[in-house]
Amino acid sequence: MMTKNRTVIIISHIEDLDGLVSAALVKKYLLLQNYSPSCINIRLTTYPNLPNEIRALSNRSDTFILYILDLGLNYEILSEIEKNFPKKTDPMIQTHVYFDHHEFPNYPRSIEQILNNYFNIIVNPSRYKAIEKEASNSLSDITRKCTADLIYETYPLLKSSFWDQLVYYAHLMDFKSDNITINCDIAQNLNQYISFYQNDEKKIYDLLDCMNDPISWKIFLQQLPKAMISIKKWYSDQISLISKSKIQSKFLGYSVIAAWADLRSGEITSNLRLLYPEVDLILGLSVREKYLNIRTSKDFAHRLAEIFGGGGHKDRAGFSLPSKWENVVQKYSSDLLFPSIILEDFLQQCTSILRTDG
Repeated sequence: MMTKNRTVIIISHIEDLDGLVSAALVKKYLLLQNYSPSCINIRLTTYPNLPNEIRALSNRSDTFILYILDLGLNYEILSEIEKNFPKKTDPMIQTHVYFDHHEFPNYPRSIEQILNNYFNIIVNPSRYKAIEKEASNSLSDITRKCTADLIYETYPLLKSSFWDQLVYYAHLMDFKSDNITINCDIAQNLNQYISFYQNDEKKIYDLLDCMNDPISWKIFLQQLPKAMISIKKWYSDQISLISKSKIQSKFLGYSVIAAWADLRSGEITSNLRLLYPEVDLILGLSVREKYLNIRTSKDFAHRLAEIFGGGGHKDRAGFSLPSKWENVVQKYSSDLLFPSIILEDFLQQCTSILRTDG
């Protein structure tokens, strides 16, 4: 079979196991389709930086195939797509593919209509709301799939015991709230490894490369326990900071807890959920990411995040900090307690939704 030399750009989430496994899966699929390895370009990025990645695409002069993976949409991203993205009918574009498992934002214009102008293939559980309504649980099985699950199901050519394990790890860590007791040291260690090395992209890209080679992956896993000694110590310190920094309050009948640390924001809220499973609304602010994660059992986390230009799932979502909050974070960075001024501002801006749904 002739080698395919078309340029492929894969943009995926750098901050968690799902984003890395998703990128590795698509790369492996392309290699099995006989694409040249030198033509496959992977860009791992964060939610706040995704608009910059989209703007950069508009400056390219070559034809390319594009995959965007495990990166949810918000108002800013949609605006950048419409301003900078070549439409799928543009001769410069071979194919646009979007794989993601987050809820589509609740904006007046149809999200699917916008995406259909730019993507040839869209795989997202939000497209199957009719199925969700028929389910007895408000969060049906089809919505409880990470991006790696969706890619693995779409490309059966990938099926193997090796990828079975990696996709399982990604799912397990992406839905930690569904698995209160996670008896999988490898998955937890991988998630902590990724979080610890967020400021060292080479480590993250090296890990991604290992995922496409079972022999390299085996060697990496053999070396992982030694690397985890210092990482576990760092994690222990951060978990202590979460406990020390937390503040609790009541608002419109809801119990609320907020905390901050240098961990990823989702990890902060996951740890708080384990400690306080009965709390209605949990907020975790990552000082490193300048990002706030919302976790709730009330099925409106994504709607709260949309107020601030973010998005996510019904039970967990997030957004980049407004500039006025960034200044507060810098001012209070030496203070252990979560800044009450941020919590009060957040709750006031969310009053309408909280009052309606309460």
